[in-house]
This record gives sequence, structure tokens and C-alpha cells, in this order.
Amino acid sequence: MRHPSTMPLLALCLALPLFACGEEEDGDSVLSSSIDLTLLNMSNEGSDHLPITIYEPNVSDDDASNEIYAHRVVQHLEQGGEQPMPWIVDAAFSVTDPQGGETARQRAVPGTSYELVFDGTDYVIEAFEDGAGDYAGVEFTNSLEDGSISVTIYRDSRPLVREPELDPGETEEFSFMPSFFIGLVDGAIEGVPLTEDQQGGEFTKLDLIGIIGADVVMRGGGPASADDPVTFTLENVVY
Repeated sequence: MRHPSTMPLLALCLALPLFACGEEEDGDSVLSSSIDLTLLNMSNEGSDHLPITIYEPNVSDDDASNEIYAHRVVQHLEQGGEQPMPWIVDAAFSVTDPQGGETARQRAVPGTSYELVFDGTDYVIEAFEDGAGDYAGVEFTNSLEDGSISVTIYRDSRPLVREPELDPGETEEFSFMPSFFIGLVDGAIEGVPLTEDQQGGEFTKLDLIGIIGADVVMRGGGPASADDPVTFTLENVVY
């Protein structure tokens, strides 16, 4: 969601999990570094199945301005086959300045407001803790006098979403629930934005709240797929 920036920056992001909550330790929630997921093809689809595609939307993108990437794509998974698919908790970001230069990727710290400024020599990212809490989102403000910027959010070194055009004085919020969408998508390519038609396909939302491990099981499909559609479920869940 875009909105004009105010100074000083305030906590404008939604208090939604940017990271997943793991085990409890001494009564307090702690963050696990990853969730141990394994993709299993128990369907009637052979290795020539359509690309198994995962994406995560920015739940704060109210104006639908973000590009949503095919975050992970699995192809040619034979019947009975499996593939490790860890869900990395930490997210990262990079910012592209008006001249096309991209900043080094750095961790997106929950509850932090970032802004891109020009210090007279170079473009610099400044960070402000807004006190929104460990599980809040992050926000980015274009504090330049001229020129648009773009912001890309990554998980496990793969792009999740990109705000392609943030004008001076505008702020974009990013927050992600501990969940993802999975489905079979014709033509999906990992690391490439999904088209509107691709996003409009059949996807299943899988929630990871409190989970430290699970199998993501694909079932159904095959020659009678019209009557037996492909489904995705979490099984053998470990909390």
C-alpha cells in the first residue's frame, strides 16, 4: 500500500508476521531460521506435469501495484519422488535508484522503516526502528527530491515481490504471512513475475504458523484430472 511519507517516519505498516514463529522456549516465542518442508509427488501426474509453482503476496499491497514472482518452481518431479523445499524465515531487500544502480541486498528487519536518500555523493539507505514489534512488516520511503525507485523483497535469495515505481515522497509497506500459495502453472519460470492469467489459476494456500516441519503432498490429477483435480496438502506436520 502506497501513501505519502511523513517525517519523522511513523509505524505505518500492518502488524503482520514478516517471519514465521517457531518453537517456544521458556514461555517465549522464538524465530526458527527455516521450516523443513519436503515436496512429495503422490499424484497421478508423471514427470511431465505442469510447473509446480509457489508464490507469496505482500498482504499490504492494497493497490495491487507489486509484481509477484514465481518464487519457487519445481519441474519434472516423478511420481513418488520428493524434493527438499525449506522455507527460509528471513527476508531481504534491495533498492534500485533512479540511475538504475541496485543496492546490496540486506536483511529486512521487522518493524523497521527504510528510506533512500542522496547524501550529495551517493544514494544511501537509512533505517529507523518504528517500534512496531518483532513480527511487524517493513516499509520503504523514497526521500529523494527527484526520480523514482523500485524495491524488491527476497526470501532464500529468490525474489518474492517488487514495487516497480515508488515516486518521491511515497512509501510502500511490505508484510508477509507465514504461508504460501502453491499450484500448477503453465509457463511459470522461477524468478520471473507471474502474469495476471497465471495468478488467476488454481492455487492452494498452505499456512505455516507454528510449524517446524511438514511434507507438502501433491495428489490427484492424471488422465481423469477433470474429475480428480490436483491438490496440495500439508502432512506429517511437526510443531
